[in-house]
Amino acid sequence: MKLLKKLLLIHWHYFNYELINFDRINFLTGKNASGKTTIIDAIQLLMLGDANGRHFFNKAANEKSARSLKGYLRGELGDDGGTGFKYLREGRFTSYIACEFFDDVKKSSFTLGVVFDCYEDGTEEHRFFVLDSELPDNHFIVNSTPLTYKELRTFVNKNYKKGKYDFPDSDRGFQEIIKGKLGGLKNKYFSLFKKAVSFTPITDIEKFITEYVCDVKNPVDISLMQDNIRYYKRLEYEADLMEARISELQRIADKYNSYIEEKQRLEIQSYIVDRAMLQVALDEKEKLNEEIKRLDIEIVSAKNRQAECLQELASQKEERDRLIADKLQSDIYNKMEQLKSRKNNILKRFNELNANIDQTVQKLRKYAYEWRIVAKKCTDLKSFPDSEIKDLFSNDILSIRNLAAMTVTHASYLLDINHDNIKKLTEQELIKIIEDTSQLKQASIGLIFSIEKKMSQFKADIQNLNNTLIELEKGIKAYNPKLISLQNEIKKVLTVKYGREISVYILADLLDIRDMRWRNAVEAYLHTQKFYLLVEPQYFIDALKVYDRLKFKMGFYDWGIIDTDKLERIKPQAEKISLAEEVETGNTYARMFIDYVMGRVIKCDKVEDLRNYGRAITDTCMLYQGYVARQLNPERWKYPFIGRIALEEQKKNITMSIEKCRSELEICKNAGDIINSAANIAVFNNNEAEHYLKIVESSAELQSLKMQLDEVVYEIEKLDLTWLKRLDEIIKECDENIKRLEEYEKKYNTDIIIAQKDKQLIINEKLPASEEEEKKSRYIIESRYEASWISDKGEPRFLKELQNRKSAKEIINNFSSQIERTKNQTAKKKDELELARSEYNRKYKMAHDIKQEDNAPYRKELEELKVIRLPEYRKQIRDAREKAFQQFEDDFLAKLKSNIDTVKSQIDELNSALKESSWGKERYRFVSSPRLEYKKYYDMITDEMLMEGHNIASQVFRDKHRDAIDELFRQIIDIDAELNADARAELEKNIKRFTDYRTYLSFDLVVTDEEDRTQRLSKTLQKKSGGETQTPFYISVLASFAQLYRIHDQAYNRIRLIVFDEAFSKMDSERIQESIRLLRKFGFQCILSAPPEKISDIAPLVDRNICVYREKTSSFVRAFDSKKLMEEDLYVL
Repeated sequence: MKLLKKLLLIHWHYFNYELINFDRINFLTGKNASGKTTIIDAIQLLMLGDANGRHFFNKAANEKSARSLKGYLRGELGDDGGTGFKYLREGRFTSYIACEFFDDVKKSSFTLGVVFDCYEDGTEEHRFFVLDSELPDNHFIVNSTPLTYKELRTFVNKNYKKGKYDFPDSDRGFQEIIKGKLGGLKNKYFSLFKKAVSFTPITDIEKFITEYVCDVKNPVDISLMQDNIRYYKRLEYEADLMEARISELQRIADKYNSYIEEKQRLEIQSYIVDRAMLQVALDEKEKLNEEIKRLDIEIVSAKNRQAECLQELASQKEERDRLIADKLQSDIYNKMEQLKSRKNNILKRFNELNANIDQTVQKLRKYAYEWRIVAKKCTDLKSFPDSEIKDLFSNDILSIRNLAAMTVTHASYLLDINHDNIKKLTEQELIKIIEDTSQLKQASIGLIFSIEKKMSQFKADIQNLNNTLIELEKGIKAYNPKLISLQNEIKKVLTVKYGREISVYILADLLDIRDMRWRNAVEAYLHTQKFYLLVEPQYFIDALKVYDRLKFKMGFYDWGIIDTDKLERIKPQAEKISLAEEVETGNTYARMFIDYVMGRVIKCDKVEDLRNYGRAITDTCMLYQGYVARQLNPERWKYPFIGRIALEEQKKNITMSIEKCRSELEICKNAGDIINSAANIAVFNNNEAEHYLKIVESSAELQSLKMQLDEVVYEIEKLDLTWLKRLDEIIKECDENIKRLEEYEKKYNTDIIIAQKDKQLIINEKLPASEEEEKKSRYIIESRYEASWISDKGEPRFLKELQNRKSAKEIINNFSSQIERTKNQTAKKKDELELARSEYNRKYKMAHDIKQEDNAPYRKELEELKVIRLPEYRKQIRDAREKAFQQFEDDFLAKLKSNIDTVKSQIDELNSALKESSWGKERYRFVSSPRLEYKKYYDMITDEMLMEGHNIASQVFRDKHRDAIDELFRQIIDIDAELNADARAELEKNIKRFTDYRTYLSFDLVVTDEEDRTQRLSKTLQKKSGGETQTPFYISVLASFAQLYRIHDQAYNRIRLIVFDEAFSKMDSERIQESIRLLRKFGFQCILSAPPEKISDIAPLVDRNICVYREKTSSFVRAFDSKKLMEEDLYVL
């Protein structure tokens, strides 16, 4: 048996340090809020391996308890008047819960425990542990301070052999260790232990008995039985499938016959249409020959009319040519042509000059618009935000702004120039414009180069800062790479020399800052000293040699190694209110160095107080030493390295630097865009200027050209053109007659060509096509139909149809719809046949050709299945059925009956232990009976016929239990291999239900009074008084623990611990005595928690009495002897 001997509490609610000893039966008492439940919850947390505690803290006292792990660790005192709470313990500290056990079989001890590291920000980290020994002598306390988790690991590694301790990685891992350490417990230990502590009445007695009291290890495996029954059912199923298959093959045969009938009907209709098509071709050929004769007559007539028209056309053209010759030889016509030529030459020069002037004005305006837009942007540089670029290039920007202002003036001047005032553009003004705009362009080109160089610098800075930020996000401080290299080199050499890993620390990693007000002062004062390396004293010389060997080769300069050996000898002490007080560290040597360096640097709130001390500093980093006061550079603390928040501060500062660089980069970009536009403006050169001046000079010629044009127009208007106009009218009439005659001639020619083309079309295309159609139709008939069939059936039927209808085309029109319907019917019947064949092939995995014209393979298969294979299946079904029923009897019925018998035996065993115990006037016993809704299955499982030589296949047994057997088969056998997910889940649910013995039994706890009257607790539980409901709970829990701990089996060496909080609160003295007596009878170890008013009932009966009392914010325990306890002591308790 494994006994709980001691409980150690450190910093647990109001217990600062307490060691509690336990015996077999222990009574824990004390006033309300003294700390009884605090002890119980500590035991629960450890025994359940659950550091959360939300689901069990203080549940016996209050089902809706809000006690939390944080409240226990920090010692919750109450609310703070707002939304928070006040706590006994603040800051950083460590808590412990540990239990020492003694194994009286192996005569050895072991310890289970948990350590909590609590931090200033209110968070905590915990780790469960196991030691194969008693509690250590120091009780996890060194120098009056509990060991942190890391220190505990160091302590255990140093004082315990490997394999004699364990620090599981998770709560779940600790729970697995608990089950093994406490004797190989099952998972239900956790739920039962938790339920017992709260000592709450049972609401469902049957569920409690089946889950906690009954313990059956013989699961019913029906997989083999399922296989056999499935095979038998599968044969029956396949026989049914075969009959269905035969039915489908017969259906295919019927559809094949129907298809053949429709196909023959289609053949006769197809011939009638094909023959009618031939007749149509013969009729068309005759019609085309008649059309050739008609076209020959039409061509001769058109050629005669064309000859007459050509003769008249020649006469009209001769008359027109004579009149035109008279006109060209006249003086008035020649004078008119000379004036028109002169007018056109003047107009051409006039328009050319106007176009050149307009083009020049537009070009100048285009330049001016561009210059004005760019120059105005440059003048806006004055309003740019303050930045590094503005300060760096202020002179260049001012120069560009001035040049831009002059360029705006030039642009306005050019925009005022138009077609009418272009003469105002002078050579001097153009030269000035070229000079100023060229200077703006060149100045901008120079500045844009400088700006782009600065932008590249900002981008590089951003990239470097981002790389640093990535490392910080990974939790890697931004130490100098060479410092890290030196640290790694020293660590590597020490590890090789001493055969184990030797720690080499960077001082900053070992430090933390207590008050953030002094963070900057600490960072600034230590400056580069915070990057010193630290090793334990025995490794200093080795580390120094490594440093000395590599310093020049690797460039290791300015880094320091702290001489911890000398520091340990001088043991420096820090003065009161020194800056060293603001630095916290768990490393002894780091503490010594900080006290040495900063132990005499006094903190001052005001600068005027600095000179009161030899060395002092303010929180703004004003330092006084050597009679000199100086302000330390903020760069010293810009990127902090000390403390848990150093990483966050570094990330914050680097993020700000990145944002500043991005802001400067954006300003550079905006300025660069403006300057770049100025650098790229178009500036006209001297050649362009000369061209523009020539255009200005040529504008003076416009007035002269205008006068010459007016003079020519006047001379044209003075000419007498009457004779010329009349001559033109006669020429026009000749032209109209010629045009009309040409159109007639063209029309006659077109008619001749069309008629000749139509004739050739008939001869070359239509007639050959008609003959081809005739040939094709004859070929179709000859290839599709046999000659004998044509003469016997086809041709007589066609001639009959041709006689009854007007033409072959009418036959085609009438029969086309019929043949289409017949085709559809034939295709439909063929599709139905192929579909039936395809479904059959798919369903039965066959490879027959579904498009095969005859039905031979399906007919052959039909005969084989119907005559040969089906009779063979019937015989196999009879044999498989007998084997399946035998397996059902062996694998299912026999094992279920064995489990039911085992449960009954366990209940009889528990009842035997309860038989001699009574509570008041009542006795208790567990009972089981068949569940009514499963009674028919229960009767079949336990039927004595199976023990008398009958089996499940016997007719007598089958007749008696046919319904139950058939129903069970349906519930637990998956005949259909294609079950969907829901059906499969339902099947698994049924298998689990019907193979569980609890399905067929109903459990209860029976109460017998002094007159032997009985009551079932499941029926009367809700009507009982408090004591009456606690008693059955108590009995059921003890019975459950008896099964769990295997107390009647000497082979099991397990704990027998039960914890009851608020125990026996509603029981009278007699019931309490009988309950404790039963505890001893079962051999349990028990911790009973109850208020002081129960002392007289409980204290005399237990092995150890423990009182919990509280003084203000501290709780304590002490043992007491109930026989020596005086009345006044009772009052105090």
